[in-house]
Amino acid sequence: MRVTAISNSFYFSKKQLDTKVVEFGASFDCFNVNYSENSDFTQKVRLHIDALQVTTPVKERVYRETSGNFRNANVFIDKKIKCTAGYFDENIHEAMGAALKHETLLVDSVQYFSEGEYEINGKESSDTSDLTQANFTLNKQGYNLTNQSC
Repeated sequence: MRVTAISNSFYFSKKQLDTKVVEFGASFDCFNVNYSENSDFTQKVRLHIDALQVTTPVKERVYRETSGNFRNANVFIDKKIKCTAGYFDENIHEAMGAALKHETLLVDSVQYFSEGEYEINGKESSDTSDLTQANFTLNKQGYNLTNQSC
């Protein structure tokens, strides 16, 4: 083995990096992985993910009593997080799209459910790189702000 150069220059930043540990798995076989042999097995990877927007959409069923007063019959409040994945190549994006659809999905040890599409952003014609970002939405599992028959 021949070494032609070595760098000993390091950079330390106190800025918090936007990397997250994504852990995924399932209790059944899926995505060409034999999870059923070991139900505790999960895969972990550290990726660059930005949480862009947190929303708490409210679903409610409102009715009017005979007195004319309004009343909530059911209220469901979720926590949704719109995210952007870092600059990845096509293979990483395909793997990330599959990982997000696993039964078990944790991001930094918090359980989520991936809702909707994993949308890979198109490349600009002036881009010289094959790396692109992607957008996706996560729902926080167990958030469960629910009130029925208020």
